[in-house]
Amino acid sequence: MQAQPQSYATINYRGDTTPRPTRNMQSGVRKLPSIIESHDILRGTRGTYEIEKEVGSGGMAEVYLGRHTDSNWPVAIKVAKAAAHDNFIEREYNALASVKHENVVSVYDGGFVDGRKFIVMEYLEGKDLYTYIHAAMVDRPDAPVEPDAAVAITLQVLAALEAVHKAQLVHADVKPTNVFLAESQDSTKVKILDFGLSSTFSECAKSSAIFGTPGFMAPEQAAGRPFSPKSDIYAVGVLLYTMLTGQEPFSGSDSQIVEQTISSYPPPLEAKCDDLPAELVDTVNKAMEKDPEKRFRDATEFREQLERILFALDSS
Repeated sequence: MQAQPQSYATINYRGDTTPRPTRNMQSGVRKLPSIIESHDILRGTRGTYEIEKEVGSGGMAEVYLGRHTDSNWPVAIKVAKAAAHDNFIEREYNALASVKHENVVSVYDGGFVDGRKFIVMEYLEGKDLYTYIHAAMVDRPDAPVEPDAAVAITLQVLAALEAVHKAQLVHADVKPTNVFLAESQDSTKVKILDFGLSSTFSECAKSSAIFGTPGFMAPEQAAGRPFSPKSDIYAVGVLLYTMLTGQEPFSGSDSQIVEQTISSYPPPLEAKCDDLPAELVDTVNKAMEKDPEKRFRDATEFREQLERILFALDSS
């Protein structure tokens, strides 16, 4: 897992779990031992890891590049910043351990180090979607990502969420910095990251807390009401809107964005991108409906609709 850049205005109401790079990675950070071992804390002892360097830091966690000492295989090691943040690390571990899918980052191991919980994940090379969008805006500031590319990326995000929802989980924090474009020699694969805010269906049904990222959390999340997989569908709609326009639907302070999410409709997509196919515009609008019951039934229905649109785009 690579370091994350600064996001739009993404302060999670229940705590920002996405690690981000700092100018001086070691400033104010307790130095970890050069070798750490898993201790059967989460799922069982599996290995010993050498810490190479810190690659990211956020409000809840630090991420290090490490290597499995037996295989020399590179790994990402995510460590809670303090024991008070251990629950986010354990929540992420348990979520990732229950979801095995090519579009979801893999978790390998976990344990304790320096009195804090850590998890070991696959190390990804590439860039997150935030970086991808802003690089594209250099040449296309008002419509950074071509519709076919935006739809293709979204299809992989939805494939990941199908697996997440099948595991009775809601990600609850889908946003550009949590969507990673992992690059290999001959392909790019989308990976969903950061499950620190993920919730089980039963937790979602009883929730009254406001958490998520302003601008990407669904109206029901923003209002502190029970939420569901359809809340992830809303976030994917915002993701697609942002790729196509280069802007989030709402702007302002976090509290202003939350209020707009609950009570206002965003600027029409067709007004910002008047050359988009009408079916694509309708699809984004349906995903972003205020009423969850008016959104797509599930991630599968959303994905199948986008597959039809991508076929039409490729055929035109």
